[in-house]
Amino acid sequence: MLHVVRILLLLPSLSWSIPISRIRPLPPSTTTPQSNNITTSFMSQPLDWSTYDETNGTTYEQRYFTGTAYSPRLTPSLAFLCVGGEGPGFTATVLSTSAHCTGDMVELARRYARAGVEVVMFALEHRYYGLSLPAGDPVAEGYLDHLSSDYALRDAEAFIGRMNEVYPTIKSWTTFGGSYPGMLSSWVRLRYPGLVGQSVSSSSPVQKKLDMSSYNDKVGSVLSMPAVGGSRACRRVVADGHAAAARLLESEAGRRSLAAMFDVCEVDGLDDPLGPVRNREMLAGDGLIYVPAQSNDPACEGDLCDVEGLCTALLEGGEGEEPLESLARVAKVQNGGECKLVDWEGQIDMLKSLAAVAGGTRSWLYQTCNEFGFYQTCEEGSGCPYSQGYHPLDQDLEMCASVFNITNVQERVAGTNVYGGWNPEGTRVLYVNGDVDPWSTLAVTKGNPAVDDNVDFECTPAFWVEGASHHFWTHEVLETDGEEVDEARTKIWSQVEEWISNPDMCSDPSS
Repeated sequence: MLHVVRILLLLPSLSWSIPISRIRPLPPSTTTPQSNNITTSFMSQPLDWSTYDETNGTTYEQRYFTGTAYSPRLTPSLAFLCVGGEGPGFTATVLSTSAHCTGDMVELARRYARAGVEVVMFALEHRYYGLSLPAGDPVAEGYLDHLSSDYALRDAEAFIGRMNEVYPTIKSWTTFGGSYPGMLSSWVRLRYPGLVGQSVSSSSPVQKKLDMSSYNDKVGSVLSMPAVGGSRACRRVVADGHAAAARLLESEAGRRSLAAMFDVCEVDGLDDPLGPVRNREMLAGDGLIYVPAQSNDPACEGDLCDVEGLCTALLEGGEGEEPLESLARVAKVQNGGECKLVDWEGQIDMLKSLAAVAGGTRSWLYQTCNEFGFYQTCEEGSGCPYSQGYHPLDQDLEMCASVFNITNVQERVAGTNVYGGWNPEGTRVLYVNGDVDPWSTLAVTKGNPAVDDNVDFECTPAFWVEGASHHFWTHEVLETDGEEVDEARTKIWSQVEEWISNPDMCSDPSS
């Protein structure tokens, strides 16, 4: 994510636009059946922005979606852009009922439409994800060389410029996104203040960090949060159980006992599946059970789908049950009766294969190795509730070297902290975070001294959503949403409306 020198001053802005002939709508048969107001198109984009010119250079086809439900006359004054990021590709539901930008962006567009203001909505898929794939073998060496947040921002700049030609009535652009797309949403505004008037950045860890031990520290604290159904007793069961597991891993007999308790699958070529050190780390360093801190949803269905349900299950064994036994009992339910595969070498082979391409796993891993880090370690003496010392940083560094032959991850991550990180170099970006979300530890939040002492919250506002997990307010609006999530959406709408109505408020001198 970052580099302290101001890249937006060093990189030349585009003085050319992509010809309209290079935007090709899909045939009507492939237009989303969910709504006639959402269309799918592709736009030719330079693959390598550093060498491309209009007459020479390789391009790729970037997919985007257009929603005109709130611009019936196709003369919009406002444009809302849902920025794409990691994970599976978009579908047309991204502009109607998805988890990406529905609760904030789509609902705000509806509010404007009711007031007689036309809004056109877009969703731009990130390069190297979904169907926005360059030509070539996706597992070949060098295929991912042009995958970066920097080039994603250049793609967004070109896209916005082109849509301004297609819809010349647009007066103001607002970007939205959650998680990595939230990072990009903020950076588009900070890098191109003349194009984007304001941004909503939800659950975005803009302060990149190689060793993100704070993630599991936060998981540990969430387990003891009464507001989401946690307790000190619940956290103690998880921590004590993992400490017991660590002791068993020290001997062959102990490993065999642990493997039996947690139904560890047999691994071809290994008499003891927990013999290899990396296999032991995979089992114990990232949790013998899954703790839904990042995905906590109090309205979810299922006994173990949120923190409250998990803690209830862990404690129902009573004082006669050892913590490790409680973890094993819950793990069996979470695994659905299937054995638990723990195979480091098999995982490395999978990440080198086409199996890791479709859902974006390989692309995101590359981005962590190349520029982000975000490695969720579990270190001795930390607040991690799992087996401390069993997820060291060198595990992630070895993965980068084995899968991509990247051996200088530290240098790459250290050299890419641009746009200020915790101290955004710009204005009119709204940062929203849930206090249950482990990613909030690297976000722009109030209460963090590194942020509070340097950020002007009048022009770069930030607020917490109590009891909320990872950008939960961007999800589709449901009756089961809590009061805090409803209030968060209202705050987002009000702030964006205020900025749109007052374009000179907190304006960037360079815009």
